[in-house]
Amino acid sequence: MKRGGFVKLFRCSLDSQVWANEGLWRVWCWCLMRAAHKERWVQVRTGKGLTEVRLALGSFLFGRDSAARELRMKPSTVWDRMRKLEKLQNIDIQTNSHYSVISVVNWNSYQGENSESDRQTDNKPTGNRQPADTNKKSEKEGEASPGKSAGLEPSVDDLRHRYSDQTLLDRVIAAIASTRKGGKVSPSIVSAQFKSWERFPVAQVEEGMRTYIERGYAAEGKDEKYLLGIIRGCGRREAAAGSSAAGGDWWEGSTTI
Repeated sequence: MKRGGFVKLFRCSLDSQVWANEGLWRVWCWCLMRAAHKERWVQVRTGKGLTEVRLALGSFLFGRDSAARELRMKPSTVWDRMRKLEKLQNIDIQTNSHYSVISVVNWNSYQGENSESDRQTDNKPTGNRQPADTNKKSEKEGEASPGKSAGLEPSVDDLRHRYSDQTLLDRVIAAIASTRKGGKVSPSIVSAQFKSWERFPVAQVEEGMRTYIERGYAAEGKDEKYLLGIIRGCGRREAAAGSSAAGGDWWEGSTTI
């Protein structure tokens, strides 16, 4: 089938876990090219009948067998790599007994027609996972803007400055990195975390970060998803202030997805 149009790729992908794995990168690019560039309805066969499924921007129907044929991989390999992309927060997977819908995370932020990257004129990276891919430079090569964190997008840098304790923030990022085999965490993961914390009050996020560091959860291999559970738990504890505290770690068992 002949297809037109294009998707955007971003230079900071070169530093990502996805780029480091050739097969994973192939599947990720396939997801970008498969994703819907406008909302639409599609018919799906479910048993003996048909049903209509609404695809939002950046989403697409997924079948591991058809994907395997297009990607020239084993179905099990495709599915393993899709799950890896979900773990890295590149995609979201919604599955039922008949089909799966894949959604590219933050699609509108950097792939939409009115994306933030389209409005950038100085090549400063957008406030999503990846900076815009353009040859124009507003700063000298290799130099970061004063006050900007190397490798992070300006809008993410703005989010960073929500927090008064910058040292604590750096310690948390380093702790999350320590949960990886290579001891590094990609800028896209850090960006995604800042975005996910934005919906919580600053004091709640900082309390969660302190708990994560002081209890040494990173040393146990508990990553940013566990930290997010702690932050959410801080809000629940605040809401229940005045009641008797339950014994043990009150955030254990909290939902982190």
